[in-house]
Amino acid sequence: MKHEELDIDLKEFPERIKKLVLLLNDSNGLTRESGRAKFVAMDGEAITYLEHLLITNQDTLRWEAVKALEEIADKSSIPVFLRLMERDPSGDIRELAAKGLARFGHLGLVPLLEELIKRDPIEWIYETASLVLRRLSKQDHEKYPAIKPLTDALLSDDRTGVRIRPLAEKVLEEIEEKPL
Repeated sequence: MKHEELDIDLKEFPERIKKLVLLLNDSNGLTRESGRAKFVAMDGEAITYLEHLLITNQDTLRWEAVKALEEIADKSSIPVFLRLMERDPSGDIRELAAKGLARFGHLGLVPLLEELIKRDPIEWIYETASLVLRRLSKQDHEKYPAIKPLTDALLSDDRTGVRIRPLAEKVLEEIEEKPL
């Protein structure tokens, strides 16, 4: 088992969790996958530990933690996915966070729209938001027709908060008229 030295403190973690973290940090992909499967099997118990790993500067370890959170698919991770979509320096992790949020379908839609409305997001959130919207079900797109113009705007070269905000507000209005 070879792994890069960790750049985060795990002293508060139980020994069994420390061992799993080392598996996630291993240089062998199959070993990492095995460690991730063990975290996923822990279900909700793993979430706090996995979220703690998101502070590392080690992309592979962060990616594995996000992938495990995506596979656990607990709605308490929605704010975590949103934060990662906007702020993580790795495009791969931002995309994985968007996939994690998309797993929640319409449950992740309102928090995403609220993020698009409340601030002038950076380019990354536009890219990852469009991924989430494209993964919504056909029924969601039929029920809320304003999703398409918002998705198109997020994918365009001319994407600014001034343009995106009213489109996101329109989708929220449609959701209020026909709740999820």
